[in-house]
Amino acid sequence: KIVSKEERTSKKNKTTDTEIATLIKEVGLEEKILDQQYSSLSTGQFQRMLFAWALVGNPSVLILDEPTSGVDVAGESTIYALLHDLWKKRNLTIILITHDLNVVWGHASKVLCLNKTKLCEGDPQKVLTPDVTRDNRIEIGYRSFGGASTSRRDVPDESKMITGDENNIDIDFIVFWKIADAGAYLFNIQDPPETVKVAAQSVMRDIIGQTKIQTALTDGRQEIQLKAKTMLQDLLNEYQSGVEIRDVQLLSVDPPAEVIDAFNDVQRARQDRDTLINEAEAFRNDIVPRARGEAAQLISEAEAYASEVVNRAKGDADRFNSIFESYKLNPEVTQSRIYLETMEKVFSKVKKIIMDKSASSSGVVPYLPLDQLKQRGDK
Repeated sequence: KIVSKEERTSKKNKTTDTEIATLIKEVGLEEKILDQQYSSLSTGQFQRMLFAWALVGNPSVLILDEPTSGVDVAGESTIYALLHDLWKKRNLTIILITHDLNVVWGHASKVLCLNKTKLCEGDPQKVLTPDVTRDNRIEIGYRSFGGASTSRRDVPDESKMITGDENNIDIDFIVFWKIADAGAYLFNIQDPPETVKVAAQSVMRDIIGQTKIQTALTDGRQEIQLKAKTMLQDLLNEYQSGVEIRDVQLLSVDPPAEVIDAFNDVQRARQDRDTLINEAEAFRNDIVPRARGEAAQLISEAEAYASEVVNRAKGDADRFNSIFESYKLNPEVTQSRIYLETMEKVFSKVKKIIMDKSASSSGVVPYLPLDQLKQRGDK
């Protein structure tokens, strides 16, 4: 039993039954609970009994270390409401040791934050209010030093990952984030920066585990960054963390150091292959259209020539038919016209001197330049 009747009434015990009953009622219990076994008490009842025991002798200071440990959410609220009433009624100084910032924010009048050294002190609403305008960054896979991201130390436990085709890869990346909801940031998760870091690692490993190494090393980086940002934000929203992911940037995606030279040789070979393919494509794009143009030009000229020959032949045939029809109507006239036209064509192409027969009677002597004809023959 908790306290026997003899113990309560002994001379050594300075606390009277009346005082004990008063303390039991003050913590919200009935006096008959003193006759119960410890094992029959609930966690909340046991905590209240401890409070009553602590109040014996009317102390001015109570030191409580995680007083609601093992108590459910509903019971936790009741316990802190009881402590608030005791503090107000008895004018107690209650020193509460807890890791739950929600409790500190809701119930403490002053706060002292310790982590091997003093971090902050004062009004909880002032010293625990986070800077919601600051952009924060978390480095994963490496740690920078000297104030430059190019000077960094590798952290293999964070950077080593396995790709979808079961290759090892070394990834360093940064997560930029800020506080979107101060209340959720303070009260819903215990260590927000560490939560963001662990969640980012989990998301990145998930994405890389579904990506082939060649894609990750070459043209898949942008897609990986966008997918990581979206998935990380969704995960933190499920936690109700109050964190907004601003960006995820891949600083380096490399094969393991042990085989990086071989991978670089492969990359150079691939680049040479791509260069040759591009040059061949450029040559093809130059020569094929030109050949097609020349072929089209030849076809066009041939079609034009065919059309010209056919039309000329048709014209000649029509002209012959017309002359033939005229010839059938008047053969003599037609023959004379054809003769004259033919002679006109023949004589128009040679040098000639035409002499009338009557010219011999006028003293003109016919002259044949044999020497000139001989020179022309020699040529």
